Amino acid sequence: MKRAHLVAIGLLLLTFIAYANILDNEFVWDDSRFIQNAPETRTFARATESLGEDVYQIYRPIRTFAYYFAYRLFGLRPWAYHLLSILLHAAVSFLLYLIIRKLFPEPAALLTAALFAIHPNNVGRVANATASFDLIGVIFYLLSFYFYLRFREANSRKHLMVSLLIFALGLFSSEEAYTLPFLILVYEFVFQERKVSTYKAGAIYLALLGLFLFLRIGILHIGARISTYPGGSAWVTFLSMPLALWTYVSFIFYPVSLSPFRAITFVQSASDFRFWLPLLGILLVAFLVYRFRNKKEILFFAGWLGVTMLPFLNIAPLPQLMAERYFYLPSVALLFGISSLLLFFKQKKILIAAVIIILLSLTWWQNSFWQNDFTLMGRGAQLNPQSSQALNNLGTWYFNLQQYNDAHKYFLASVKADPESHRAWVNLGVLYSSTGNYNQSLFALQQALRLTPGNYNAYEKLGITYMRMNETEKAEEALLTSIRLEPRYYRSYATLGSLYGNEGRYDLALQYLEKSIELNPTYAESYYNLGILYDNLGQPAKAQEYYRKAYALEPKPYYQERIR
Repeated sequence: MKRAHLVAIGLLLLTFIAYANILDNEFVWDDSRFIQNAPETRTFARATESLGEDVYQIYRPIRTFAYYFAYRLFGLRPWAYHLLSILLHAAVSFLLYLIIRKLFPEPAALLTAALFAIHPNNVGRVANATASFDLIGVIFYLLSFYFYLRFREANSRKHLMVSLLIFALGLFSSEEAYTLPFLILVYEFVFQERKVSTYKAGAIYLALLGLFLFLRIGILHIGARISTYPGGSAWVTFLSMPLALWTYVSFIFYPVSLSPFRAITFVQSASDFRFWLPLLGILLVAFLVYRFRNKKEILFFAGWLGVTMLPFLNIAPLPQLMAERYFYLPSVALLFGISSLLLFFKQKKILIAAVIIILLSLTWWQNSFWQNDFTLMGRGAQLNPQSSQALNNLGTWYFNLQQYNDAHKYFLASVKADPESHRAWVNLGVLYSSTGNYNQSLFALQQALRLTPGNYNAYEKLGITYMRMNETEKAEEALLTSIRLEPRYYRSYATLGSLYGNEGRYDLALQYLEKSIELNPTYAESYYNLGILYDNLGQPAKAQEYYRKAYALEPKPYYQERIR
């Protein structure tokens, strides 16, 4: 058996050991949106539509197809998605080994890949089923770069064409792939002769990237995921990034206080030492890289770090200033440095074994916080008591358990931590509506709409509150506004269908409920409301059919009560 095959098996086993305990974990956090309640992934036709439009302001159509095929294969079995994420992470680790081995000594390549496979900083990309699908784009990224190295090694156009094809797939999978042309330029600068002709092949990748961006931005009009910078402005975000970069470095050397929910104190002034001190550190590192520029490993991995961080520097605004999962590929540069240092010592076997055992233990421990929403959000709130997102999600956990007093406490804490959190205001409005506090519900939902005027979800919840207040015209107006803002939001159709059914406008009720099912065939509430509609129309057999469909999709007690 070839050594590469042995390494692949070894990395797979090591990755499985590190992440075996996530197989018992539930779906958590944004898995609800992208996996459990994702109408765009339920049929092939809906998945195909992602080629020409964004999904929640994200344009990654190949990822959407991956969700579709995963749903067809696994249904909604969390363990299967977690197993897939382990396999994808192992594949990334092996590709890193192949790439580094082509450029530097094999022991450093093997140890870097092994440390990457088990490092707890990567838990956010592996234990989170939703985030693990982005690893498909990372695999395309690395595989394309690997075939480019094969092309430069053998001057084989076949390898170049394969690399370009895989790069194209990567562009439709993850924004991380956008940086491949710049990584190729770094490689050419470090390892090849520095003349214009050297960069001709790399220019093809830049041209392909340009064509893709023209398609995405110029034709499909899909820009950044959000329009507001996490610091409130581009300047404040820029001032805060140097400290964020050093925080990323600390995660690699001290991977203990990790959480996807991180409360950030933004730097507001260039005179703040939290800006200029980290910036001086970055400039010092840049000087040292220049000073030792003749060492190819230093120059290349400095370039690797800079290039792979590009999508996460908030040049285009991101939902968060920083997140551990953003440092997934950039961490390879530091792990290579750590590997090289460990291999330098005489007692390297003992040191390497100790580091591996420590990292495995920390990863297992970190995985445990991803067991369910309560453990994940509780950990986030414990580490970052001012994290509005963690507090809001904890409130949602308690709300789903119908523990409304606790939910109320956390929703209030969330809007106090961040008064601009429209999601927390929406959830607060839903809570007030569910407990009969309709005026407070209206206030909270209107706060959400003040912050995000195009918030179709808030309009749908506003419609529900007006329905409960028996203000039918206002409810209808809010629900129609929601549909106008987002014609594919199936919940608004279902709620409006229910409203029309309550009014005896059965033709309209049928039209909107059927449209809801067309948009999301797995939304149980639409089937349940259709059952009620057919009962009202005097068609009990058809009503029972829809009650059973609703119960099969989601076994709620009040669905079962309708089944005879």
